[in-house]
Amino acid sequence: MRVRLQLSSQATRIPWDQVLRPGRGVIYHLLEATAPELGARLHESNAPMPAGHGAPVFPNAPRVPRTYAVRGLGYLELGSPLPGLAESWHEELTRRKVLDWGGTALHIQGADLLAPPAFDAGVADFATETPVVLRLLPPNSPRTAGGEVGRRPSLPNVLPYEEGFAEALLHNLRRKLDTLKLDSDIKLSEVTPTGPKRSFAIGRGRQAGATVSVRVHGEPDSLRALWAWGLGARNSGGFGWIRR
Repeated sequence: MRVRLQLSSQATRIPWDQVLRPGRGVIYHLLEATAPELGARLHESNAPMPAGHGAPVFPNAPRVPRTYAVRGLGYLELGSPLPGLAESWHEELTRRKVLDWGGTALHIQGADLLAPPAFDAGVADFATETPVVLRLLPPNSPRTAGGEVGRRPSLPNVLPYEEGFAEALLHNLRRKLDTLKLDSDIKLSEVTPTGPKRSFAIGRGRQAGATVSVRVHGEPDSLRALWAWGLGARNSGGFGWIRR
């Protein structure tokens, strides 16, 4: 499930280093308010955080070079494949008037709970609105029973137009589904880059990636879970958010 917030702001811009960075803190604050034990367990775990978000989007804002402009009504989406979690976030957010987005006050005008598409045909066409971040898989790397590749921090990021991207993305998605105990027998087709390499601040550093569209074949429950989570790594930091 997802939550879509309708937003307004008196600000005219969001600093570029705060376009995605605040979202992870927002998610943890929501977990603390609605599911504190789960939040603590996820914070201590090495497993990927089963949640994601996009950037605040203001469709009527002017295009200004080197500026993330704000004007009129906008929206922000966040979600999780865990049953009931997005619903509890929605309930909590309907009680809030303002969202502090890295020092920019975003006034909440409304909050909608969004159910995923049915994906009854077992096919999903996903296109991301934020860059997908992925590490290149090492050749002939040992895998655990859950499909996890041993940690190799020195491996470079791989972009959608580079060799190895599709394999790394398939591994990422299967690992997520294994984490959720869903059918991970999925396949990818029509992997298409849709944007240039871009870098955004996250935590104390930066991550680079690029947007992509991809067709995923699998069980409907698995596709719905990925729709609510995102593609690639760092979804709780705002990367790989799937356009609705």
